[in-house]
Amino acid sequence: MTDCSKACYTLNNFLKKETTKLFGYFKSMYRKNSSDASYLLYPSDWKTNLFNNTVTGGVSYKYSEIGYNGEMTAKITSSSIYSDYSFSPISFENVDHWRIGKLVWHNRIYAEYGTGLNRPLESSLYFAGSNPEDMMENAYTRSGGFVPRDWLGYSSETNHFQMGGGLNLRGYAGYVAPHNLNDQSQVFIYRGNSGAAINSELDFDELLRIAPRFTRNWLKIDSYIFADAGIMKINNEKKDFTFSNVRADAGIGFALTIKKWGAFNGIKPLTIRFDMPLFLNVPPALEEDYFKFRYVVGINRSF
Repeated sequence: MTDCSKACYTLNNFLKKETTKLFGYFKSMYRKNSSDASYLLYPSDWKTNLFNNTVTGGVSYKYSEIGYNGEMTAKITSSSIYSDYSFSPISFENVDHWRIGKLVWHNRIYAEYGTGLNRPLESSLYFAGSNPEDMMENAYTRSGGFVPRDWLGYSSETNHFQMGGGLNLRGYAGYVAPHNLNDQSQVFIYRGNSGAAINSELDFDELLRIAPRFTRNWLKIDSYIFADAGIMKINNEKKDFTFSNVRADAGIGFALTIKKWGAFNGIKPLTIRFDMPLFLNVPPALEEDYFKFRYVVGINRSF
């Protein structure tokens, strides 16, 4: 069975600029029964016997100057013909990289606004990282086996697996992130329709090189400090524009990239990320401390 069929059509240089690209594609996702979801990382986030058909269009713009470069992307997705869902998110993302002496500063700004009656869980906006739909695009996260089951799921405490994406508040991975409303009721904001975030990483591995001679040709280690901050729109019965309080994290991280696989040269490089979000401005009640040793493991750099 094919989990996802995707037809893409891209118009390169439509605006006669090498740095500008218009893109568009149709995607259809369907799982017949629960057995088609049991092997996934988050099987409960996928509904069965329902079509999730969407059409996406957008534009990306790459820019570069001496000392920095980046890319801006704006896109809109809408549920399509014969879809069992009705939703339409629009998003903007800007990722840039600045060279400051021996330091490299990476920044990401992301915002998404979603409308619709029944947005599927697998396509929702997630507070801590990628949604299940995006995880399907990665060979290591599209199914279980590579990530320990104990690192998955959502609860009243943080957990240890984080895939870059969404609002990317990596310190809140696996946490339901409760938010108290004025009427004393409580909602969880670990996923939703709309939100915004700023993510930042400062690489300092050129100042602190970790490159033993016997690993130099096949392994690269990046070290950095990071900080993330974001808000999520509260989904309530009033349907007004109410946002959660700002949540933030900060810490230090390392990324190990296996550049070569010996005799298996056909395998693409793999980056395993180990981030330690030592600070949370709104820690879980069960953890209490703002400063505490926490860690998350992910595939590839977070952005």
